[in-house]
Amino acid sequence: MPDFTPPFKPGHAVTFTASAAVTGGQLVEVTGPMQVGPAAAGSAKVIGQPGHDATAGTPVTVHLPGKTVTAATASGAVTAGDHVKAAAGGRVAKFTPGTDAETTRVGLAITTAADGATVRLIPA
Repeated sequence: MPDFTPPFKPGHAVTFTASAAVTGGQLVEVTGPMQVGPAAAGSAKVIGQPGHDATAGTPVTVHLPGKTVTAATASGAVTAGDHVKAAAGGRVAKFTPGTDAETTRVGLAITTAADGATVRLIPA
């Protein structure tokens, strides 16, 4: 088998095209070939977080998950130690084991945040 080097490594930034307006730090999902948009609630297609705001049709740098600490906006209360999933508007909400599909878990909160506040997390 020949040598193989992945084109993108966890924790690295990759440039995509925004398919809709995105805000730096919100969760984004794959919406087409090399395109991202705000993650839908419960999305299993979350790819990372943009490093800046971008309008539809413009380039956006997306930071891919890795064992790095990131931050997102909480939808509802999130407590340190909670696993989180994508929520509406690219936010994160508490993941409920046994209720939510395992494929929707996107990270682990390492800080506590009220609704609309910033929560720090380690991506899944």
